[in-house]
Amino acid sequence: MIARAARPLSPFAIAAPLLLGASALLIGPAASAQTAPYRVAEISYDFDDDGVEDARSTLVYDGSGAPTDGSYAYIGDTTPDLFRTEDNDAESETVTYVLDGNGFLLSSVLDRIDFSTATEQFSVAQVFAGGLLTDSTFASTLGGATDSTESVFAYTGTRLDQVVTRNPIDDSLVWTLSIGYGADDLPDTVVFESPADPTNGIPAFQVETTYTFRADGQADDVISVARVDDGSGAGFVAIGGGSGDYVYDGAGRRIEEVFTSSGGIGAFPAEFVGFDYRKTLAYDGLGLLESESIDVDDDGSIEATRTFVWEAGDCVPIFVWAPNGRPEFTATASTPYVPGTGWQSSRNCPEPTTGLALTAGLALLTSFARRRRH
Repeated sequence: MIARAARPLSPFAIAAPLLLGASALLIGPAASAQTAPYRVAEISYDFDDDGVEDARSTLVYDGSGAPTDGSYAYIGDTTPDLFRTEDNDAESETVTYVLDGNGFLLSSVLDRIDFSTATEQFSVAQVFAGGLLTDSTFASTLGGATDSTESVFAYTGTRLDQVVTRNPIDDSLVWTLSIGYGADDLPDTVVFESPADPTNGIPAFQVETTYTFRADGQADDVISVARVDDGSGAGFVAIGGGSGDYVYDGAGRRIEEVFTSSGGIGAFPAEFVGFDYRKTLAYDGLGLLESESIDVDDDGSIEATRTFVWEAGDCVPIFVWAPNGRPEFTATASTPYVPGTGWQSSRNCPEPTTGLALTAGLALLTSFARRRRH
């Protein structure tokens, strides 16, 4: 049986499972409320491709089309799961959102129950200035103990250049993210770095991601390399990485994502870190994302599927920021997103490209930062 993915992302809830293991995750601003003919109401998951539902997500909206809360519930069937595309340990999750009048997500709280009935809570609180996210605090409560980080954002104009995350208690550095741009003003490189923690035997860690883009600004190819510096004097030494290829149809919609690991801990921009896989996206007659099929190992067999149920109504998109996040759609004046930096939509609203795909790469990236604070 294929090993299950490690805490991949649950699309219903602003990166809910990433919140579970990734203190670096931030909830970003949404674009101003826009009228959209449809919005996602439910997502059904089949984790063994037998045609029987294993889990379901739901979203609830207010009168303006902004999500107010969501839920995820594992149902299960008699067939063993082959590959859970959502958080492996979650039996149920609920999430609430607070947005301001401009559609900026000010705070969010996720409550989670795992299969052992243990409860966990994760929250974010954010500060904006001039429409830009300037400060974000993340807190997680696990087993009665609360852990938190604070991130500060630096810009040139409206272009995000660097994010510095520290422990708010002792001001120690947790990680930094630096972004390098090309002549097209799209990011050529995104570098995630966390310092060494000799006390706990954790080496300095670095992930460098390189992007190429199509003429329309969408991602074409991506390569990531993970490195550590163990203090031996050899400097940063590669320990893993991988590459990804994005395929589009004539309408500019992403129809395939193919990720290949080059060894070690895999490609970080991948949705399922450490796995080779092909994801195929299908659309209905209205151009709405209908389903996603996951082929682990890219061997022609489907391990899991997601099916989307849309409803008529206004829709306010919520945006997620996660370091080293993979590109999702073309940047426009109405979206606070720069491909490659980690701005990503929850995809509860129709989009011109990929629909509801999100990344789960931070679960491994930030495990280094989490251990450093214990």
